[in-house]
Amino acid sequence: MKYVYFLFLLLPNLILSQVSTNNIENDFIEFRKLYDTNKNEKALNYFSDYYFETTSREEMLKYYEEHPRINTPTIEYKTQIDSIEKPVNVDGIYYSLIAYSRILEQNSVHSNDSISNENIDNKIKILKKIFGENNIIYDKKTEKIYFKKNYYAFAILKINQLHWKFIFVEEDNYSLINKVIPKKIIPEEIQN
Repeated sequence: MKYVYFLFLLLPNLILSQVSTNNIENDFIEFRKLYDTNKNEKALNYFSDYYFETTSREEMLKYYEEHPRINTPTIEYKTQIDSIEKPVNVDGIYYSLIAYSRILEQNSVHSNDSISNENIDNKIKILKKIFGENNIIYDKKTEKIYFKKNYYAFAILKINQLHWKFIFVEEDNYSLINKVIPKKIIPEEIQN
């Protein structure tokens, strides 16, 4: 009986220890690391179970294996977490919003010595026009181009989960977000 009582007292502490922005950050970083290195089977463990109500896990795995993320010696993908909202408990489920950036770093602008500074400037202007003025950064010192795009994801933690799971704010996911995420959690700028 003492053992059951001890577990009863310990359970809320275990759950609350998972409900922190540090745990969300750690789980998100782990997910991105798995995803970016094409460890798709493990990465899918971080997708919210709600995804699998409309698309099977096998179908998603097949899709990601057919569309691998590729880092090359000249291109590298990175993730930068910009902010994590304090988790909110709604009906026993915790929700948090993550703002993050995906950064594509092109290591070598000069693929050969014949590219002039004028051509590089023109390339940067074209990229800024395509991707947005604030999404392209050129570091003249290192001769690297950085493409930066901002994203959002919702982190979800149910009592029986060992880690946070995520729903990504993308056009294809708005109906899922509106179905799963409580309206009061969804910021106005990403409501559809």
